[in-house]
Amino acid sequence: MGRPLILFLHGFCSSPASWKARVLAEQMAERGLAAQLVCPQLPPVPDEAVALVGNLIETSAGPVTLVGSSLGGHYANFLAEKYDLNAVLINPAAVDRLNVAKFVGEQTNFHTGERFVFSAAHAAQLKAQVTLPTLARYWLLVASADEVLITGKRLSFTRAADKPCCREAITASRSFPISCRKSLNSLGYNPFMNVLFEEDGGFKAGSIMADNDSSLQVEMPSGKRSKIKAATVLLRFEKPSAAVLLDEATPLAEEIEPDFLWECVNDGEFSFLDFARDYYGHQPAPVEAAAVLLALHAAPVYFHRKGKGRFRKAPADILSAALASLEKKRQQALAMEGWIVELKAFRLPPEIGALTDALLYAPDRNKAETKAFETACAETGLSAAQLLFKCGAIKSAYFLHYRRFLHEQFPKGTGFPNLEAPGLPRDLPRAEVRAFSIDDANTTEIDDALSVVKLPGIGSRIGIHIAAPGLAIEHGSPLDGVARARLSTVYMPGNKITMLPDSVVQNYTLAGGVDCPAVSLYLTVNEELEVLNHESRLEMVHIAANLRHHEIEPWFNAETINGPLPDQPFKDELVHLWHFANACEGRRGKPSAMQGNNDYNFAIEGDLADPDNCKVEISERKRGSPLDKLVAELMIVANSTWGGLLAEKNIACLYRAQTQGKVRMTTSPLPHEGLGVPQYAWMTSPLRRYCDMVNQWQLIACLKGETPAFAQKSAELFGAMRDFEITYAAYADFQRLMERYWCLRWLQHRGVNEVDATVRREQLVKIDHSPLMLRVPSLPADLLPGQRVRLSIENIDLLAPELTCRFLLSLMSSVRMKLWRRRRSEFRQSASFSALFCSHAHRVSACLGHRGVCFFTCDPADPAIQISGCRQRRARKGDGHHSGQRQVGEKTARCAGAGAGQSRWWR
Repeated sequence: MGRPLILFLHGFCSSPASWKARVLAEQMAERGLAAQLVCPQLPPVPDEAVALVGNLIETSAGPVTLVGSSLGGHYANFLAEKYDLNAVLINPAAVDRLNVAKFVGEQTNFHTGERFVFSAAHAAQLKAQVTLPTLARYWLLVASADEVLITGKRLSFTRAADKPCCREAITASRSFPISCRKSLNSLGYNPFMNVLFEEDGGFKAGSIMADNDSSLQVEMPSGKRSKIKAATVLLRFEKPSAAVLLDEATPLAEEIEPDFLWECVNDGEFSFLDFARDYYGHQPAPVEAAAVLLALHAAPVYFHRKGKGRFRKAPADILSAALASLEKKRQQALAMEGWIVELKAFRLPPEIGALTDALLYAPDRNKAETKAFETACAETGLSAAQLLFKCGAIKSAYFLHYRRFLHEQFPKGTGFPNLEAPGLPRDLPRAEVRAFSIDDANTTEIDDALSVVKLPGIGSRIGIHIAAPGLAIEHGSPLDGVARARLSTVYMPGNKITMLPDSVVQNYTLAGGVDCPAVSLYLTVNEELEVLNHESRLEMVHIAANLRHHEIEPWFNAETINGPLPDQPFKDELVHLWHFANACEGRRGKPSAMQGNNDYNFAIEGDLADPDNCKVEISERKRGSPLDKLVAELMIVANSTWGGLLAEKNIACLYRAQTQGKVRMTTSPLPHEGLGVPQYAWMTSPLRRYCDMVNQWQLIACLKGETPAFAQKSAELFGAMRDFEITYAAYADFQRLMERYWCLRWLQHRGVNEVDATVRREQLVKIDHSPLMLRVPSLPADLLPGQRVRLSIENIDLLAPELTCRFLLSLMSSVRMKLWRRRRSEFRQSASFSALFCSHAHRVSACLGHRGVCFFTCDPADPAIQISGCRQRRARKGDGHHSGQRQVGEKTARCAGAGAGQSRWWR
């Protein structure tokens, strides 16, 4: 008998190029059976088509199987009954139920483009070929959407008394190749074969699609096809199916005890198939072999892998150690479960409590305690800090923030080594001046002092005296190492961590009543407040007094400075320095950087060892006061002058530069655009900042004519600059964090539920009378910067620390708001002054100058006040405030600064 033959019969207006014919050809080719498939081009005349296929059947040397699609299925049914053949019918045309007459007329072949006429006689031929099927000989593949299967009716092939009537009837999916493969397998082409193979460290089973010498194409039970290496195949089998092999083998494997297997196995390598034969006492079935394989694989402590399907029993000593380790891990897992239960109940296990700082700041995720703690955090939905706080491990949120900072910046603690403070230099000349410092009440590291000496016929000599620890602390000394490690004093409300030991600070701070070593800059100033020349000296300066802000500002402020001042110590010196500071500001062409902002001083009452019982008071102080400007301008003069001196002498120095709006540290004397100076070097705070100490060493060497400690382009200098910039920024962030914490405590102490705030930009607001800034998502989008709003406090989280607020209302009337927006828009277009607008309670005028928006609230009882004017700020003499009266055109208005209302700049 010859080879079996498959005849594929295509459908109406189709050809051997149809999709189903091509898929079948590909499947046959994969099996190496391409020669056993014939797909003839059928004539459009039904009787001629049947005659053509019949001739192929009669001349075939081997058995024939018919595969017919659509009209080809009708032909296959007729020919299968005529020649007693098996057939696969793919959506066969139900000619007996179809209205075949609708196809009468001219038709076009889908693939060849050939045109032909299908006549009524041809339709009659189809009807005459309808034959009752013998169901056992057919494999029916149907899809419900095919138009040749009449919707709502079933062919005799598919149902008889509501039961499938073919030998095997299935529903064909759109992935026809799967159905095609199954059809070929059922017909005896390439008998169904499965494999168990290893992939990605696990075992999988699949059906063989193609089997080559070195690789196989396998279809998984999910339908996914994979190409695997023949070397990964562990077992070939026909039954059971690949889909159920591992499902049946898994429970059998769980019943096998690994310690019993270890006792049964001899030393040396063995194959799982050989051991399965010994274990079961007969040739193992595929499920039994797979069960032994899974059992061996699941017990790596007892059996070591030695290759594909091969194992070796573990030596007794290694097994004993491994089992002990497993027992330890089991006990550890039990302990972890107990810790998690305790933590979720907010009880602190001692093992967890001992690692509180590590869990917060540097968790070791290899530790069982850390794993248990992080699991508890995930299951409770709490952060590490929140969970430890609820468990009592963190006594106060203050300690959380402070200890985190110490862990990051001071891992060895804040204590100083036992170092002897260097003595005061004795060979310095004594300055004949009466110097005084100006600081707030809490300042102990007093770096700078001032003096004024009248020069008859010339003007005056103004002295700027800076503490000089650089005269005694040598570069490279142990104290230098301490300062280099800390780089700056750390400030926070109620506490600070100094850069230098207190003994050193006390030796060199400019304390009142004593002679102190200083680096002095003397400015010779004429009557017009112009600097004629300057001179720098190293000397001993007597500090006559330490003036404090709270003592001076009541009588020396913006309201009193232009009038008669009370008879107070250093009154004349302060007035003279104030006028000189205004002149310096005018020459720079830049207003004071601090003007228009507020300073906030935090007074902490209580012991910080128990911070939750401490009380905090926040006092607000306007920046840009005469004292602020006086000190700031003279320090700018000193830093700029000394920076220029070092640049002129080509001595290395650390500068602060600002170009294109960005401030940065540099070793080049670049301009500081924000201050309006050609160069700027920090030198006035050597007790508090390491970069000032470095620059003071360089300046002292310059004044003494000695070799400076740092050469140009020194790697050590660059390193100090980089470290200082990074550390100084980290210290500033910490200071802001602690101020935020104490602001939240301040709100809690006041017990307020609502607060007033000012819009800064978009959803960012600033709480009144505090430096606290926060985002309020509920804030209306149409509010402009400077708008006053009222907020409801929703939540205060001291651990974050965060404040959550909700917008309540705007504190500006809708009429006033509309006028404000309109005037603002007009200004942006015309850059001119705006006119008056008012509300029921009082009249408000707005002046939109080139630097911002200035509001005046004037006396509502005075109807004569109809317009207030604002002169644009001038740099000359710093006269940028509104005070007294201003003339605008022909009208004069009293400014709010005169006492009836308030004035405010919004940038």
